[in-house]
Amino acid sequence: MEIRGNLEETLSINSISGETRLSVSLDGSFLLDALKSIKENEVKLSFGGPMRPVLIEPSENSSYRHLISSVRTY
Repeated sequence: MEIRGNLEETLSINSISGETRLSVSLDGSFLLDALKSIKENEVKLSFGGPMRPVLIEPSENSSYRHLISSVRTY
């Protein structure tokens, strides 16, 4: 069974550095798992490019890190 869909979420951003226009596709269940395991209110997402993994970590405590591979979309 293949499930496809789109999700768009708008959140407040405290700061941005580097490239400001980037389009990345992720598996939403992996993203939710990472966010559920982080107990802090703020997270830091680091992007290396459209087909590079995304690093997710708490803003204040980098002892926990989660990498999610991007998904190729056409």
